[in-house]
Amino acid sequence: MTLKRAVLSMAVFLGLSVYAANDAFAADPASVQPTASPLSSSSPVGFQGRLMGGLDAGIAIPSQAITPSAQSIEGPAVQGNVFYGLTDSVLVGLELGWYQTGYSPAGRFAGNLGDVYMIPTVEIRGQQDGAWSPYLSFGLGANLNMFSASEPGLSISPTDTLATRFAIGDDYFMTPHFALNMELSWLMNTGMWTETSPGGAVSGSTFNNSAVFLMAGVHFL
Repeated sequence: MTLKRAVLSMAVFLGLSVYAANDAFAADPASVQPTASPLSSSSPVGFQGRLMGGLDAGIAIPSQAITPSAQSIEGPAVQGNVFYGLTDSVLVGLELGWYQTGYSPAGRFAGNLGDVYMIPTVEIRGQQDGAWSPYLSFGLGANLNMFSASEPGLSISPTDTLATRFAIGDDYFMTPHFALNMELSWLMNTGMWTETSPGGAVSGSTFNNSAVFLMAGVHFL
């Protein structure tokens, strides 16, 4: 799956979700069946003063080559979060996640670059449309990077880096306390690493393990 195709697919899904919700609830209330949505626009979910937690899993797709002379390979991603509602529209919380991408210099697989990120985050909730609750979020935190080599004698030591994360997503509340979640995000992860080759030569270079994430999961309120 190419990065352009994956991002386009997620954008289309989110756009169609919001459009469908707007279209359904803009209709004459008498024409909307009671079973069409678990929640009604007249009784939206309230976030103020409440905690919300979530778990997501998906794929991390590198948004560029990891170094000028090597390619990155997409890999798995998981994340959890907890938020507190300052108001029904503004929530603050913490994103804690892990992802892994492959390192492929000169067309060969040399190992995996993993990252554990911890990011304090502000989330802005849009106007609810029935069971749909779209949001945007932004956070700054830390990337804790590690490398697992698949080549004997190869050793790479990446630095920990500043994490910047942007996300757009949508929750579909099945009940007032449980929602299905779909999210598209981008995480910045750029720094330096020291590489020791199988022959013992030591070199330093920059790396860029920034990635686009396609995630799905659940939220609990």
